[in-house]
Amino acid sequence: MISEKSKKIIENYIMAYNSFDIERMVKLLHKEIMFRNFTNGEMNTETRGTLLL
Repeated sequence: MISEKSKKIIENYIMAYNSFDIERMVKLLHKEIMFRNFTNGEMNTETRGTLLL
């Protein structure tokens, strides 16, 4: 079961995403987050962290 705190973070992230508010989205992420993209079962892209330029 998901906690209320986690649910609120997810809802805020979706609202920021839908508003194209990248800065607000990033503020909700852990500083050591890892994103991976898989295509046809193979990882083809990976990025770590929340550094914005």
